[in-house]
Amino acid sequence: MKSIVVIVFLLVSFRSSGQKNATLTRSASMAEGVRNIQSTYYVQSKGNISKVENSDASRVKVKEWRVRLYKKGAPRTGNSNWGSISASSAEEVMKKLKAEQEFELRSNAFFGKGRVQDEICTHFNPLGPIAVLDEDTEKVAAEKRAAELYAKSVDIYETFLEVKDNVDALRGVDNPYSGVGNNFKEYAETVKDVTIQTRMIQKMFTEFTDKTMNNIYQKMKVFDSKMDGVQRTGQQLKQSTQKLRENNSSKSPIDPSLNISGTNEEKIAKLTNMLVDLTNELASASQRENVAAINATTNKMIFVLRALVKLYALDPDTKEMSVVLQQQLNALEEASKQ
Repeated sequence: MKSIVVIVFLLVSFRSSGQKNATLTRSASMAEGVRNIQSTYYVQSKGNISKVENSDASRVKVKEWRVRLYKKGAPRTGNSNWGSISASSAEEVMKKLKAEQEFELRSNAFFGKGRVQDEICTHFNPLGPIAVLDEDTEKVAAEKRAAELYAKSVDIYETFLEVKDNVDALRGVDNPYSGVGNNFKEYAETVKDVTIQTRMIQKMFTEFTDKTMNNIYQKMKVFDSKMDGVQRTGQQLKQSTQKLRENNSSKSPIDPSLNISGTNEEKIAKLTNMLVDLTNELASASQRENVAAINATTNKMIFVLRALVKLYALDPDTKEMSVVLQQQLNALEEASKQ
């Protein structure tokens, strides 16, 4: 019953508030990020870093802004950083940092560790933004090359998520893997391997010396070539699965027995109202302790929820709601088996 109440609350709240509150929240966060960038930054000159407060970083004219990345728990001082991020402006380099922090959490979740920071080479112990006045050292040049590979790894992972989203949307239709074959499973394993190797290269920088530099460059060169192949495979799968998804999108995701017609928005409204009615029926059946009625009503609710999940998934603006409902649906289906 708890799962059902949560589901109904989510649907009603989502329909009434729409995307307005989320947009306002994102705008406020972005504005706060810009204010933080403008108020405090650093300057690197002749190897020394000095802090500048209460000043507008956007007015500083330098060719490069940088964020230094230090190991988890390490002091953010000196040249002991394991890596760095570079961009042409303070705002851009901080945006890159936020994106790579998010990738770190998501990729760890991908490996089943949960949304947690890396134990050693994390992006959550940074120093920046730094206005760089010095010329690059050998270490910085290598860090930049590694950062390019990391950005490519992020791109590979994002493409993988798009492919996975397409494949998930095709589950349950006839021949969902037609035109894709068994490539998706192999592709997913390759993406995992790319992520692992990216982490390995990062860790090599924790022991960077003149002696290890050539070895690191060689490994990055080989790895870059492999990543190019993974990117090509990802784009091919993305195109083929997207085409399959588009071909199936014209088909109604709702079981004909539900007898629901209209636009997708109208269908969602009707199904939500249907779910509210079923919730009331379930409450009544529970009070009467009518097990047969409870089971029958629960099964109807699962049927309706499956349709809602698919409908919300069709629109990029409501895809997040589809994911949330799918989680609640899974819990409801599990509870119904007990």
